[in-house]
Amino acid sequence: MHTRPSHLRRFLALFAVLMTAAGCESVTEPERTEGRGDDFLSSDAYPGLDPSFAVDVSFWSGELSGPEVACWRDAGVDHVIVGTQNTQIAAQQLSEAVAAGMTVDAYVMLYWQYDMSAQVRSALSAISSFPVRRLWLDAEQPADGRSASTLVSKIQQAVDACGSFSCGIYTRKVWWRDNVANSSAFSHLPIWYAYYDGQADFSDWYEPQAWYEGPFGGWSDPTGKQYDSDWTAPDLCGVNVDYNVMFVEAAGDDDDGDDGPPPAPTGLSPSGGATITTASVTLSADAVAGATGYQFAIQYESGGVWRTYYTYTSDDNTQTFWPVYDDTKYRWRIRAGNAHGWSAWSGWARFDFGNVGGPPPAPTGLSPTGGVTITTGSVTMSCNAVTGATSYEFAIEYLSGGVWRTYYTYSSDSNAKTFWPVHADTTYRWRVRARNGHGWGAWSGWAEFYFAP
Repeated sequence: MHTRPSHLRRFLALFAVLMTAAGCESVTEPERTEGRGDDFLSSDAYPGLDPSFAVDVSFWSGELSGPEVACWRDAGVDHVIVGTQNTQIAAQQLSEAVAAGMTVDAYVMLYWQYDMSAQVRSALSAISSFPVRRLWLDAEQPADGRSASTLVSKIQQAVDACGSFSCGIYTRKVWWRDNVANSSAFSHLPIWYAYYDGQADFSDWYEPQAWYEGPFGGWSDPTGKQYDSDWTAPDLCGVNVDYNVMFVEAAGDDDDGDDGPPPAPTGLSPSGGATITTASVTLSADAVAGATGYQFAIQYESGGVWRTYYTYTSDDNTQTFWPVYDDTKYRWRIRAGNAHGWSAWSGWARFDFGNVGGPPPAPTGLSPTGGVTITTGSVTMSCNAVTGATSYEFAIEYLSGGVWRTYYTYSSDSNAKTFWPVHADTTYRWRVRARNGHGWGAWSGWAEFYFAP
């Protein structure tokens, strides 16, 4: 894996020259706060990968020339992110960046008043001829009175429209907090955030100094940061751009023999609607060769709708969690990652946590039964344990004058109950039912015995 810190430092030197030429104070490489130090340019989510100096452009930047992009390359630019608002200009910009040996991403501005899926499909069509690594969903438009749940739903429609194509979220912390109530529904996707402090590192994320700095939306590690906008930063090589620091594989980084993300995991368990009655659930999939991490996305059913539960990131292909909602249907999927990015998601695997269907069934396996004679002073009634049951009731009757008469009904936390019959040389019968969070189940059939101590 090639390293690129020299590119970033070379750019900072060039940036200082540009700022001086623009009448601004000289800019030097940002000082490192004690604590994380150079780790402000590292991430637990991208082990062994150095961040790239990246620029993003839109149709406002116009078509790019070969000399302009070559100048970017000399300045240390590794990665270019192209807006898809104008498909013709986007294609020209991508063509020049690829020809210069740079890696490329694209972004699509999401307009809430229009169909989300159509916007994403149009963007994917525009970039289909180029080696775009990821499509960023630009979620920054004003809410204009739309509720947080409405906007979350619209973003989910855009994510779904990506299908197997890798996508991520571009936004700002203040916007995300105010407009989608800081939702963590998309924390399983990469985050590219805007924070214009002029610092080509992630110090604001990992050691925030104010409420508007630091993590948000459930994301633990960022993929990229847009740290200066085209409104304040000088043009780069004569082109109007935004400045970014981003984790991305450099062109030609195939020293490890791996030419892309891993395949989607298989062999998911639990699946097939299996019922889980233990307090915890362990999700597992077959290990993926070359994978360095996994993400487990979990949903639960409520009101006939699948809702986001949580997304876990793990170094291992197993994940144990303790579901909050009992007697509920869950589904989950998994993807694997390496230095080249995340794989496609697996299909969904479903399981039931607790007794989802309602009260428990009638118990079986009753003993004593069949008119057996009991000669001891006590009788122990038992049945097979019922999955998910929290208690049992044992109803007893005795035969007197040819009529079955009520003897007693016992409650028990277990599937067995001992009692001492009062009436000797008498026929008894008994039955049992079980209870769970949904209530009492049906009674079993009657079981008889003769008591002659």
